[in-house]
Amino acid sequence: MFVFSEFETRIGLIQLVFPENSHAPELFNIIQTNAAEFTKWLPWVPKTDSVETELKFIKDVRMKNAQYELLSLVILANGHPIGTIDLHEIDANFHHAQIGYWLDPTYQGNGIMTQAVKQLAHRALHELGFHKLTIEADTLNVKSIAVAENANFHYEATLKDHIINEGEYRDLILYTKLAD
Repeated sequence: MFVFSEFETRIGLIQLVFPENSHAPELFNIIQTNAAEFTKWLPWVPKTDSVETELKFIKDVRMKNAQYELLSLVILANGHPIGTIDLHEIDANFHHAQIGYWLDPTYQGNGIMTQAVKQLAHRALHELGFHKLTIEADTLNVKSIAVAENANFHYEATLKDHIINEGEYRDLILYTKLAD
């Protein structure tokens, strides 16, 4: 198992690792258990309908990781998957990418995602050659907004009617962080 980053919390050891097939059953279970809540913010949730679908997703992201099209990581708490974080929409020409994330609600409120975003942003901006990172959060997703703000991303804009989620147009808040 390749550990990208790790840190301690009151929950215990948190690791950001490359996805492995063994993570699929637990990730799928978290997604299914929390589908009603996750679907509010993550439009791909209804398509994750089996462990096999999650396995295919892991295979796809591993390939994209290897081709430098994506940096997808699984968040482990004491060795068990509890969520994911990634760099996507990578633009190698302009050195920017977007951060996306989700976390099992059982673990929310402990600073895990904020610290994971800080760790990923630091490595991306100081070691991987990125100049700008963005986070987009639905204006109603107060938890995601809190993560962006607590990870020291800066409000840049509100994008009106930017996505369709649950059949309605929604506004997104755009947060950014630049390399020092």
